[in-house]
Amino acid sequence: MNNVQPGSLERTSAFPLSHNILGAAVVYLVQGLGYATIMTSLPSFSSKWSLSEMTVSLVLLVTVLLAAVGSVVANAVAVRASSRAAAVWGLSVEAAALFTVAIAPALSVFFGAVFVFGVGLGMVDAAQNMQGVRVEKRAGKALLGRFYAVATAATICGALLVSASIALHGSVFMALATVAVLDVVGALVASRTLEVRDTVTGRPPAQGHTVGTLGAEVDGASGVGSAATAEVATADVGATGATGHGAIDRDKIRFAIYAAVAMIVFLAYVMDSSVSAWSTMYMQEGLGAAASIAPFAYAVYQGAVLFARLVTDALEQRIGLTMLAKISIIVGALGSVVVALVPAVWAAILGFGLTGLAAGALVPLAFSAAGNLLPGRSDEIIARVNLFNYFGALIGAVMLGLIAQGRGLGLAFLIPGIGLLLALPLVRSLARSPKSAGEPAHTAESAEAKPNHV
Repeated sequence: MNNVQPGSLERTSAFPLSHNILGAAVVYLVQGLGYATIMTSLPSFSSKWSLSEMTVSLVLLVTVLLAAVGSVVANAVAVRASSRAAAVWGLSVEAAALFTVAIAPALSVFFGAVFVFGVGLGMVDAAQNMQGVRVEKRAGKALLGRFYAVATAATICGALLVSASIALHGSVFMALATVAVLDVVGALVASRTLEVRDTVTGRPPAQGHTVGTLGAEVDGASGVGSAATAEVATADVGATGATGHGAIDRDKIRFAIYAAVAMIVFLAYVMDSSVSAWSTMYMQEGLGAAASIAPFAYAVYQGAVLFARLVTDALEQRIGLTMLAKISIIVGALGSVVVALVPAVWAAILGFGLTGLAAGALVPLAFSAAGNLLPGRSDEIIARVNLFNYFGALIGAVMLGLIAQGRGLGLAFLIPGIGLLLALPLVRSLARSPKSAGEPAHTAESAEAKPNHV
């Protein structure tokens, strides 16, 4: 089940494995804290600056789009320097933005700081997954589920920190300032514990080297970048010593795996953002739940997400990535059906809990598979897959509100479930990934590649 043997990469590492695990966990921790703190502080700033709901929605929209930009920036930094540098710089940007939000003397400064935070958020989102996958490879076992569990627990702590700050000090300043300091601490820990070398080849990242069309190494000198070029990928030349139908088949397999993991990430975040944005409203307005009961559905959802992430690694080791992904998709689709077709409070709570189990497992599974698609260039693949996180978040938060309101929201929750079922055939391609097949990841891309440029 493991894609590498434990310790097989020790000779290429500057730090003990325990340091790598600690560093990655700290990045996931402070990322979760920062995200929850800024999101749960928005109502306070909405009151302070007299912002309309439309204005807040537009701010969130721009922030999500800038997070996608941040993921692209992380990719560029990882290629030219390392994913460790992307994590350190991203956390530094977040720290500066959080502190500026806390002390913003004018609305324009507040908006600017929130938008800058979005860029940092995207950088760290991508970089933490890059490093999480590297630690998995080095440890020779699944770890992303537990890293994501740390992030989920941190979001809960971040929300409680904001609540405590308002209760004790009457403002969110202390919460934002505290998390800004923790971001700085996280950046320092990351700079001392995360890997900078390529854990597959043992060499520093190649300058200017990137992946173009999936499965193809892109050569700027020859103007490559087309689908035809992808069929004669130099990555496969390095692995097999020849081009031809074997290389073409491998490119098709890689594209199928890429499509599967991208779709899984997209649908998981559609599901997550739809539940986050609309579950409480549906409970209260659609099902008539009491105001004190309505938020309980979202609490159950988050609890299920956390539980799933705590057990995902162990289940992956036992039954395999592909089988666990299939089960998670079916569970998520079932949860959506229950919410949509059984108009009762208890059913909605049960359904949202089932979708939480699915979303909690699918995200780490997808990024783990993405990191093994082109092991020598996993940072770049992960940054690209990470973009679907933001596309999904936008669609889930906006789509359900546009389709239906009140009681009609229940039927709208069918959409993520239908999407999951339609994606189920794609998941079969994961069985041909190095990790699922048990193939050592470092054998697939072990040849030195010439620096290429786009």
